Amino acid sequence: MLDNIGHPLFSPTVQIYFYYFIYPRNKFAPYKIRALLGKIDYNSDMNEYFKTIEQLLFFISAAGLTIYLVSRSRRVIKEVTAEKHSAGGLFFIILLLGIAIILASEKVIDIRGAKVNVRDSVAIFAAIVGGPAAGIAVGLIGGIYRYLMGGWTCLGCAAATFLAGLLAGGIVHITRFKPELINLRTTALWVVFAFFYEFVHLLIFVPLFGMAGIEGGPVRLKITGFIGNSFSFVRHIPPRSFTISAIIMYYKLLFPMSVMNAVSMIVFLTLLKDMVVNNARFKLEAANALINRQLNMARRVQEGLIPREKDFPQIQELAFGCDYAALDNIGGDIFDVFMLDKNRYSLLIADVSGHGVPSALITIMSKIFFHTHGRSSDSPAEVCRRVNTDIFRLVGDLGYYLTAFYGILDLESGIFKYSNCGHPPALLCREREKKIEKLDTAGFFIGSLADSEYYENSVRLENGDSLCLYTDGVIEAKNKKKLQYEISRLEQLIINNSSLHPCELVKCLIADMKKFTENTPAADDCSVLCIKVFRRNS
Repeated sequence: MLDNIGHPLFSPTVQIYFYYFIYPRNKFAPYKIRALLGKIDYNSDMNEYFKTIEQLLFFISAAGLTIYLVSRSRRVIKEVTAEKHSAGGLFFIILLLGIAIILASEKVIDIRGAKVNVRDSVAIFAAIVGGPAAGIAVGLIGGIYRYLMGGWTCLGCAAATFLAGLLAGGIVHITRFKPELINLRTTALWVVFAFFYEFVHLLIFVPLFGMAGIEGGPVRLKITGFIGNSFSFVRHIPPRSFTISAIIMYYKLLFPMSVMNAVSMIVFLTLLKDMVVNNARFKLEAANALINRQLNMARRVQEGLIPREKDFPQIQELAFGCDYAALDNIGGDIFDVFMLDKNRYSLLIADVSGHGVPSALITIMSKIFFHTHGRSSDSPAEVCRRVNTDIFRLVGDLGYYLTAFYGILDLESGIFKYSNCGHPPALLCREREKKIEKLDTAGFFIGSLADSEYYENSVRLENGDSLCLYTDGVIEAKNKKKLQYEISRLEQLIINNSSLHPCELVKCLIADMKKFTENTPAADDCSVLCIKVFRRNS
């Protein structure tokens, strides 16, 4: 056999491997090894390594691309990443990876009758994706198909493939591993498992099932101690060919196969992690879509509650102008004019802390409370106290509050009674004097304290006088230099345009704000309500 293995068909490196590992006790072995060291063609050996790796990389790339394209489907991602697979989902996973393991078996590299590939990593991956059942099923499919392909390694490779799925399934079951748990640490562990499992495959299963049975054979395998050429007799393969094929397979395939199965595991787990991330993204997109639909509905409801000029009382004594711009889809500002009786009207503007749905809900509640309590009391301070009690009872523990300016105008007497709850003061423009009076009172935010006290003042409105109610988003609007619009600029604008109809006055204000801010994005909701009084008895 020494003469046979020294045949020129076999490279010096293979011969050295044979003498060193297979016949280390042969008295001629050291001399043979020393002589052969000078004959090694390292370039030829490396080329064979690279050729093997190139072919395996091609298959891994093709398999990875296929899995990636299939995984773009939301249905596939949902089934693969499901916490508990349905019967249909499990069948789909087994079918998909069963086809993959068959293709992996077909895409083989034949080394003197030994058919090698990355089939084991597919069985392991099946267990990771679908759990123990998928790992066992796909491993069984791959094992049966590999056995039917024939070759002197068919039984050993088939058993190794089945055991790969079985062992991986057991690990998944014991550790309760799920695709969501894929990270650098778990990926490294699975890669190490796939790498060293090929040692089990090539150094245990192939000798155990491929060359076991009859003692006294020509080659004694160091790794297992089994003597073998029985399988070669069953398959009618010449013993020398059988022995030489085994040596070449161990020498040339052990490291490339281990590396490629590890690399394939990295590729598969990376794609699976991508599917997990995409599944989370899809869920987030669905949740965002639902939230957006709900926000749009809430916005439409809120917009329906915010009046426009046409919604205000159409009477000769009063003219109205208003504008509302929410920072988000739905904001925290509210204003309105309520008709209490024939001659009395209540004016309200409020600003709830924060933005979004909670603030919008509080604005709706506050409007209802002001409307309800305004009909039962002609004292603005008392109305504010009652509203504060109701708001605090509902949201006091949530940290929300609102500022508000509320007043009652008697058209017959011209008396305007008002109460301020931490809101920017209303601006009263006297048409005759062309001056501004700030309407303000002591009073804390509504909803902050259960027993807050509120106060009221009164003023007489004359013919042509204008009231401007606004939220802090107006006077705190900033330009690119971070300068605020300021209340003084608002006062001057009102004085300069006091003769205009309130609608035109509001348009002038909005235009001036845009000019000042230079279209800088707003930092808060902006609301303004202007009223002009026309008294018949003046």
